[in-house]
Amino acid sequence: NFFESYYSFLKEPENRKFSHQSDFLSSLLPELLYLSYKRIIGPNQGGFEITTQKDITIDLSFLPYNDSSITFKPKRVDLAIIKRIEIIIEGQNLDFSIPIIALEVKTNLDKNMISGVEYSVERLKRTFPLCKFYLVSELADFAYAKQNYAGTAIDEIIILRKQKRSEVRRNPAKINAIDYQLFESHLNDISSFLNSIETTPTDLKARSI
Repeated sequence: NFFESYYSFLKEPENRKFSHQSDFLSSLLPELLYLSYKRIIGPNQGGFEITTQKDITIDLSFLPYNDSSITFKPKRVDLAIIKRIEIIIEGQNLDFSIPIIALEVKTNLDKNMISGVEYSVERLKRTFPLCKFYLVSELADFAYAKQNYAGTAIDEIIILRKQKRSEVRRNPAKINAIDYQLFESHLNDISSFLNSIETTPTDLKARSI
């Protein structure tokens, strides 16, 4: 409720202090997710770290060159939960982390945006098979009933307002509030997943993911 109130306040004509190009309004939802994730990661999960606007490694190559033995392929994501690990190659301590959760957050999500991240997520999953990747958006800008993204490497596409962009364009006052149950379900999924990967499975029966 506080988020919606703040969001509505900033969209009032007299309160629009930032240009459209500043992306200020589009930063509100990532910030809400960031603050919500901080409540999930407690003292029992001290090995995890939340980052925003970070280039996470999705692929790496080992090469026989003297000046470049290892090459990282990065991808910029809006929000990520990572686990930093120490890697030293030829005496150099690399800034390296394992992505646990990765999100791209949109205001309006269309099918071209989805297609744009599919290949990168496939590469990410080959290197980090347990990483969860989510596309989160306020509104849908595609005919979701005619699309099937179940076969992609994207774990879930979440439209938080459960509404199409065209409806809001016709009448901005009719914009839905973020669906609380959907938002809560996502946070519960994240929490359950983080708890499930704290300990390496000792046998097949213990493996839950």
